[in-house]
Amino acid sequence: MAIVSAHTPEAQTALNPTPLLAQILAAHGLPCQEAKGWLLPHGQLPAIGAHWTPGENNGRLDVHVLLDNDIRMMESFAGLGAGQEGLNDALENFSANVLHVLLAGLWGIADEAQVTERRWEIAGREYMAYIGNFGLRGAAERLEQSLFEALFRQATTALRAETLGGDAHWSRLFFCNLNGEFVSEALLDNQRWEAGLSLLDALPWPAAQGYYSLRHFMLLRAV
Repeated sequence: MAIVSAHTPEAQTALNPTPLLAQILAAHGLPCQEAKGWLLPHGQLPAIGAHWTPGENNGRLDVHVLLDNDIRMMESFAGLGAGQEGLNDALENFSANVLHVLLAGLWGIADEAQVTERRWEIAGREYMAYIGNFGLRGAAERLEQSLFEALFRQATTALRAETLGGDAHWSRLFFCNLNGEFVSEALLDNQRWEAGLSLLDALPWPAAQGYYSLRHFMLLRAV
């Protein structure tokens, strides 16, 4: 969806992503109440909040989700452009990569075109897995289909092989190429995920001039 402009001029105040995030959620059938910087869908947990850190020509959007038992998820999104342009880009990045997984896994708003749901047994416990689509930027859409298939297969296998016991777990994989230089990151429950890093580093990514990136997010909820 298109991100509308904030009502307050940038020159007068720091950009606040919360009203825009609330608009995005409401547009997907999730109206929220705001309390102390958090958005509370239906007035209760889980809650979601956001903070924007601007740079000169880009910025970073941090999205936090507060679950029961003080479990906190955090995902960060780059926004390309200065000021409102950068924030809008970061919100589009969030919407393309994580939003639909959260809607399905936390609030039961499922979009089969955006999220794959599976029931898995992990370490003797049953989980519903909410698996997002690949988030692609730059020239990533030109990558070979076999690379996406291998990454999906290996990522789901690696997550199912973990020893997990909590009520909720989440993973994020990120890979980018910038003029032939690679950067990879893998997190499980906000912590460095060695198995995820290993599978990213082992895949045959093409070195290319310019930029491309790929991001993948999964959420597990105990049943």
